[in-house]
Formats: sequence, structure tokens, C-alpha cells
Amino acid sequence: MTHLSPRAALVTTLGLGLLLPALAPAPAAACGGCFAPSGQPSVVTAHRMAVSLGTRRTVLWDQFEYAGSPEDFVWVLPVASGENTTVELADNAFFQALQQTTQVQLTGPFRSTGGGGGGGFGCGAADAGFAAEDGPRSPPVQVFHEGTVGPYETATIGSEDAMALYDWMNERGYQVPEELLPTIEHYVDQGMSFVALRLSAGEGVNRIQPVRVSTPGMNVAFPLRMVAAGVGDFVSLELFVIAEGRYEAANFPNGVIDQSELVYDWALDEYNYDALADEVMRQDAGRTWLTEYAMPDGGTVVGFTIRDEAGEPHSAAADWSVAVESIPNPTITRMRANLPAQALREDLILAASTQGELPAQIFVENDVNWTSASVGGALTESDTRMATLPVWPFAVLGLAVFGVVRRRR
Repeated sequence: MTHLSPRAALVTTLGLGLLLPALAPAPAAACGGCFAPSGQPSVVTAHRMAVSLGTRRTVLWDQFEYAGSPEDFVWVLPVASGENTTVELADNAFFQALQQTTQVQLTGPFRSTGGGGGGGFGCGAADAGFAAEDGPRSPPVQVFHEGTVGPYETATIGSEDAMALYDWMNERGYQVPEELLPTIEHYVDQGMSFVALRLSAGEGVNRIQPVRVSTPGMNVAFPLRMVAAGVGDFVSLELFVIAEGRYEAANFPNGVIDQSELVYDWALDEYNYDALADEVMRQDAGRTWLTEYAMPDGGTVVGFTIRDEAGEPHSAAADWSVAVESIPNPTITRMRANLPAQALREDLILAASTQGELPAQIFVENDVNWTSASVGGALTESDTRMATLPVWPFAVLGLAVFGVVRRRR
């Protein structure tokens, strides 16, 4: 993950802790005289978010990766309704489950070897020292909620005056950077309230954990202006949408990988997926959102469990239950973009997509630099340590061939 100094924007991400191998695939055991490589796209270092778009409420999940002093940590989110907004702790397992469920898996092409053989939202962080300027007191701030959630102090507030909100937060230890004030003014003009969150006194950054924010009704707008605080020329964003059917951007261009252009290079031992993904996202002046996955829930998220370093179990079940509470037939859509800073001047609006399902498993038909020696040699120790992927059937010369796929760590 990218770590920024306290003066930079706080980096938020979903799915921390899930370490996936890079695109370079490991050799695969073969059967029936056929061989196929396998692999995954490179891990994306991005500001990750997840949202559930239900008929009765919208839920945002966000997780924080922060390098700085605990007292400088702050997270601010515009919300449509301050009165009925709730802030709760979430579990890392939920983000990891979404990441694992939607991870693209590349397999193929098969080659004959002549014999048998053997996968935020907006937030700001700044140095302490910002304080309200001397002068007349600002109009009052309406406090919808103040309380403690796990390691955090949190407040949901609203006002018709952006400076009043800025002063209120800084006076109470929410160290909001001054450059965020025009953005706060923008959302105040839209009649929005704000959720503010910081670490409680005495809590260290090691206590930072994910949260979920619930608001009434379906809200399809994402405040990208908040993400712009402190970013450089570009910001990488990744979004998981849980809703009835596939979703896409309504006010940004959308794109997918042209699977006919996927190629495996035997000499380099890699696919060109990453290059194609970057090419798609660079389209339309870098404003294009790439959709990599869109499939109905298959039960993998609710059953996902992990253990932390202390051996304690963590489950995605509770968060998934919240996500699908008012979504009878949920579909997970995974989107990402690498947006230039100027694209963050408008918020992202989501809309139902007319496109069909987009599974994670992709069979690659094209290859280059093949020789009969490309599959020579035994599997290395690092190959044998990889978890075995599901076995996928392929018809080769009229025979059903099964490849046991191994991935590098």
C-alpha cells in the first residue's frame, strides 16, 4: 500500500492484507499431453471502496491505511441525511472476501507436449496545528450524533455554513486540512451533512480498522471531490458495487478488456492483461472506468473466514448480511480507474448497466514465443507452495482435459 505523510491525503483502501501474486504465472501440471499456464493480474494499489445499493438504504465500506501521528488521523464523508446515518465497525474479512471472489483468473492457452505431466471516500489528514481564526462565532452546527465506535471518536454534523463545520471539527480534534474547506462548501451548498471520524485519545494507528456507514434510501453518487484532497497527478480507485444486477459509471466512460487481445508470452512467462487494462483506463483522457467482474453472488463471500496473526477467526458473514439486507438477488460488480486530478472535479454517479455477466475466469487463446522447451524442468519450490486453483475442464482433440493450476505466492 502507498503510505503518505500526515500532510498528504489519508490513503483509504479495501481488502488490506490480501497478498496476491503478480501477473507472472507458474507452470501448471498437465494431463493428456497438454500444457496451460495460469496467473492473475498484478495487485492494484488503490483507494478501495465497497457500496451496497439496496432499496431501503445505502451502505459504504471503507478501510484505512495510514502512516502518521494518531492525532492527525481524520476521515470526513458527505452524507445526504445526518439524522438517520449510522457508523459501525466492519471486518477485514469482508474486504478480503470481495477481493478474492472477484479476482481475475487467467488460464491457457494449451500446448501439446507429447506426453503427460504434472492463480472513501474522501478523507484528509494533516499535521496538527490548524485552528479556527479569531473573529465572530460561526452559526451553530447541528450535531446529529457523537459517540465512540471501537477505536474511533465519531460525529455526524450539519450546518448551512461550511466555516462553522470546519471550525467545529478542528476545535474538537478533527484535524481537517484548510485546503478541504472549498470542498466542504460545495457539499454544504447541496444540503449535505458530514460524518467525521478520528482516533480516540490514546489509540495508536495499529488500532485502525474498517468502518461501514449506512444512510437511508439508495444513493448512487460518490463524492470524488473529497478524494482529491492531497492527491498527486493521478489517483487509483477501485470500487465493489453490491446491487441488483451489474452497475457502471453513468457520467464517466466505461470499458472492459477485449479478451481476444489477451496473449501469453512463454519467453517472459506472463500475460499482457495489465497492459491492456492500463490501455482501457487511459481512454477518454484517463477518465474511463474498467469493469473486471460482474456476477451474481455464489455464496463465497458469506462463507469466507480468515484468522489474524493471533489466530483469532474473522468472518465476512456479518458485513455481507448488512450488504444484502434489501437486495434479494445480489450481483457484485468490480470496477477500477486511474483518474487524473482534474477528473475529480465531479462526483461519480452509478447506474444499472445493460451489459451482461462478466466472470472472473478467462481462457486465453493467444500466445507468442512458444518452443517445446517452454515447459521443461520440474516445478520449483515456490511453485509447489501455491494454493491449488479450482480445476476447469477443457475439450482438447475431443477429450476432456483437466489442468491442476498452481499459482506463485
